[in-house]
Amino acid sequence: MNSSPSNWQIKKKLIDLLGNFLDVNGIDSMNKSLISSLTSGHRKRLFPLYTSSASRKSASKLTLGRIDSQLISPCSLTDCSFDAVNMCNYKSDDQLQDDEDLLLDLPSHSILKKWKLSNHKVANSLTGIMHDVSGDGWFAYAGETNNPAAVFLMRTSKATNILEESRVSFHVHMAGKYGRLRVCLDSLHKCPFERTGQELSVQTRKWTNFHINISRGFHTIYFVVDKLKKNYVIGLDNIQLLIKHAEVSAPCVR
Repeated sequence: MNSSPSNWQIKKKLIDLLGNFLDVNGIDSMNKSLISSLTSGHRKRLFPLYTSSASRKSASKLTLGRIDSQLISPCSLTDCSFDAVNMCNYKSDDQLQDDEDLLLDLPSHSILKKWKLSNHKVANSLTGIMHDVSGDGWFAYAGETNNPAAVFLMRTSKATNILEESRVSFHVHMAGKYGRLRVCLDSLHKCPFERTGQELSVQTRKWTNFHINISRGFHTIYFVVDKLKKNYVIGLDNIQLLIKHAEVSAPCVR
């Protein structure tokens, strides 16, 4: 006899677990429409969902995640799949705001460029990006420039209050020897992640998952690309705030 749980049992377990979801205000809550979507069987990509510490052990036994183009997350200030065809709560401009140039301390010859969105092939088949992480969604990318002074800057629109020791998870696509991606916290002088095209091989020319640790408190997250040449692009997808030692999303507040 097959001892695997029925679909009804799985759905019931999922709903029971989601009932323990703790929102950013510290109040146990559940959106009925979310439950309906989660149990409808129509899922696009999988992402872990934040639960209270008492529920995290149980959470590891279930698959929770994205529904259609929406990212289930208690930290919409940092998390983004780009599948809603926007940059969520990130900003990318070709001009700095007042005094922002002093904070970032970019080289005087720098020319700011905007990150772009795409759901199809970008650049050529050798140094470009064929699709997003899932194969059928959207991603952000920097490139399509022949100016070595170009800097592509994307940041959280406001400082975010991280409630516990966490990490920022993100997927990167780099397929050429030119270009550099840095992920920085609060300024461009504190960049715990840096990757250049010089570190690539044939095997690494694909979407790859990385993360940086982030401490409690208010932080602004920067994704910075520079040193690109024509036909070289760098892609970014599936940004999410996770708790430090598990594949479970973390909460935050503005």
